[in-house]
Amino acid sequence: MATTIFTPDPTLFQGAAWYYARYRSRYPQALFDLLADLFNLDSAERLLDLGCGAGLVAIPFSNQFAEVVAIDPDAEMLQEAQAEAKTLGINHIRWIQDRAESISPELGQFRLATFGRSFHWMQRELVLEKLSPLLSEGGGIAILKTGDDPWNSSLP
Repeated sequence: MATTIFTPDPTLFQGAAWYYARYRSRYPQALFDLLADLFNLDSAERLLDLGCGAGLVAIPFSNQFAEVVAIDPDAEMLQEAQAEAKTLGINHIRWIQDRAESISPELGQFRLATFGRSFHWMQRELVLEKLSPLLSEGGGIAILKTGDDPWNSSLP
């Protein structure tokens, strides 16, 4: 039986990328430090950020990796992320416009895969099945979210 991949409306986030890049709440540096400790990152590893959006994980976490592969289906989100990375002088992130459900062994091996407020948009079982062989020995996944209430937040 063939697997059918759910495809959400491609215009779902149309016009939102600029706002995501500037106003979406950020993950704290302490989270990235914790993940670096948990996975014994040594800056020689690779990160796969699925549903990367405007780069809110890929960009601030990139300093822990030799290479980051960031995948998102939305071209506008990727453009915002690329512009931010360029502004910061970060040039070791490979940006790919695609769905997480399309990942394959051609991407190579990764120490860590992250999902920053994106896992719920995916066919979770399919993505995890395809992701498993891409993780190196001792690697894993981190599904990130924030408990931040944007209406009652002290965050900028």
